[in-house]
Amino acid sequence: MMRLADQSVSLAGIYDDFGGVVLSDGEGERIAAAAGNAKGVLLVNHGLLTVGKTIREACFWFIVLDRLCKTQLLIEAAAAGGRGLPKTIRPEVAEWTGSVTGSPISGYVGAEMYYTQLEREEGTDYKK
Repeated sequence: MMRLADQSVSLAGIYDDFGGVVLSDGEGERIAAAAGNAKGVLLVNHGLLTVGKTIREACFWFIVLDRLCKTQLLIEAAAAGGRGLPKTIRPEVAEWTGSVTGSPISGYVGAEMYYTQLEREEGTDYKK
């Protein structure tokens, strides 16, 4: 994933050896190794996985990672149209900013925003 946003660095590892449904510990261990310290991993030709200290945090990182992927696709499409290469964030800036915005508390607070919106729209209490 390109460094187009601060979360890009801390959010995604890439696993390009996806062998289908995970039926063995070995596959799960390889996926975990590909994720490293990241909060998520892109499973090539499959989809996204995210983790967190809470389910809410993992859900929030999934939303963020999904949006980052869509943003990168849009930027790459625009670049292919002759608009030039996208400008990425310097590695040291991305690392520092990602360490601040990628904390577990950031994930929890971010998730609360989405759950509050869902509760308002659906009339259901997701916090129970």
